[in-house]
Amino acid sequence: MSDTLTVTQLITKVRERADMLNSQFVTDTEITGYIDYSYKELYDLLVESVEDYNLSSASFTIASGSNTYSLPSDFYKLRGLDDLTNPSRPRSVRKFAFNERNDFTVDGLTLSSYEYSDVTYRVTGSVLTLMPPENAAKNYLLWYVPKAATLSSGSDTADGVQGWLEYVIVDAAIKCKIKEESDISDLERAKKNLNERIVRLRHNRDQALPEKVSRVRNRRRTDLYPYVGDYYP
Repeated sequence: MSDTLTVTQLITKVRERADMLNSQFVTDTEITGYIDYSYKELYDLLVESVEDYNLSSASFTIASGSNTYSLPSDFYKLRGLDDLTNPSRPRSVRKFAFNERNDFTVDGLTLSSYEYSDVTYRVTGSVLTLMPPENAAKNYLLWYVPKAATLSSGSDTADGVQGWLEYVIVDAAIKCKIKEESDISDLERAKKNLNERIVRLRHNRDQALPEKVSRVRNRRRTDLYPYVGDYYP
């Protein structure tokens, strides 16, 4: 369930908190900027919890001769990548460490096709790079966290999830009071309490079952031996 307010509504609430309803010492335009930055701060608190409050996806195809994909314009953080060679049985694509970027050109290693894809990925700037290049041409599904929406006009809306827009209101009010060179101690205490509440509650969005540790052991193999070591998935 969303808990939304427009920027116009937030401006009024910020002015109330900062005791500036009848003052234009801080303009609505300035407060809108404060609200935008404070909203992004709240958004980061939620994203950090990895509870998928705002998960998105994008399908794409890598053509033959290429091994890169330009990430969506709203891309913020990657949550997962699926190899859709067989759409009915997607396979997870694993991330390669930067110091492994040349492994595939040196020893010809590949990945076990038992559970994972035969390619690996890494986010480099605004591009997703897939290795080894000769295996990259196929269909994929990218799971990612988009950037927070920019709040710039009165009709733009902010989602506070569970009343958490109070954090935005208090933080923006602090910015107003700082410009006014007024005491902010009460507002800072309120922000601290809100921060602690959000941090405490953001991690248990799904209370059905606890998170489990993912298997991340190396499944690399050569053409001669199915698996390296004694571990079999």
